[in-house]
Amino acid sequence: PCGLHCPECGTPNPSPRALNWIGYSRLRTVVPPSGWKRHEEVLRSYRRCFYCGQPLREPSLDQRCPACGKAVLQGEQSVGRYDAYIGRRRGWTFAAVVVLGVVPILGPLLASSLYRRTLINPYSLYMTVYRESFLMVVLFLCRHLFRLLPFIGIIGMPVLCVTEYHLYRRMFLWKAEKYDFRGE
Repeated sequence: PCGLHCPECGTPNPSPRALNWIGYSRLRTVVPPSGWKRHEEVLRSYRRCFYCGQPLREPSLDQRCPACGKAVLQGEQSVGRYDAYIGRRRGWTFAAVVVLGVVPILGPLLASSLYRRTLINPYSLYMTVYRESFLMVVLFLCRHLFRLLPFIGIIGMPVLCVTEYHLYRRMFLWKAEKYDFRGE
């Protein structure tokens, strides 16, 4: 129901459904035609096909939708639109992390979950090699350490949020730059 087009014939869906915060279709919320470009990026951020809404199997840029055969990213412009879509969340997420960092114990827990969900996951869903790298393990340990140590979390959580965001973003863009879109 969330796909913009039929995967078999390509007919536009007259009433595609919006996605909820988990990535499932909302049954009562229809995406207006003016919001279809943004909806493409929302679908990508949940590792779904931007065209038909089919869940994608692999955490890789080098894949095609199993239902319609479209490539995950259609070129450098789609990479730029996707990056800009995630970047628009940056300001309010950073502000929320700072505010939540002041709340003892529960604040850093909520802050790390929030920025991970809004800024990190949309990039990490398409990366495989770097998930096991030493730097990612260190950032993972820091995130969980800052959750447990409230006074360190007040300062550390916003710093970690900014650091992780820029690191994952750069790695995603580097990986997309290496990918040859002409071979599509």
